[in-house]
Amino acid sequence: MRRTIPIDLAVESSYRRMAVVKSYSRRGSVPKVIAILNQKGGVGKTTLAVHLAAWLHEQGHKVTLADCDTQQSSSEWIREAIPDIKAVRLDNPDIILNELPILAQDADYVVADGPGSQTETSRALLLRGDLAIVPCKASMLEVRALAALGQSPFSGT
Repeated sequence: MRRTIPIDLAVESSYRRMAVVKSYSRRGSVPKVIAILNQKGGVGKTTLAVHLAAWLHEQGHKVTLADCDTQQSSSEWIREAIPDIKAVRLDNPDIILNELPILAQDADYVVADGPGSQTETSRALLLRGDLAIVPCKASMLEVRALAALGQSPFSGT
């Protein structure tokens, strides 16, 4: 079942509206693999991924940050900010499909920072993620892009 729900995510500073696009979590369970995705760049995916991983870590959870963006900014940022959080770089769809389930076995949460485009990497993250969070700006262009994502082959509709 696909749901789109606007939520406020209280990480250190909640500065954008979020949209939960797809949740594959089993009924009553907490999502282990949280994919941060949007086909547009510059909407705050990396910032959200790093802050979410840091917040979950501060709550006492064992967290792994999976940097799946070609720029690999989130893994560098988290290593400097909070070296206790495990950061891994997964740079192609096949590795993502194979490694995310293994990483999830060794952590309470895996936060996956996705690319700013619709690619096979994005598709792999959607397939392996228990929860997809799509950060978006509140302008009409971003709303249209979010609506297009809901109609794309990645959405399962």
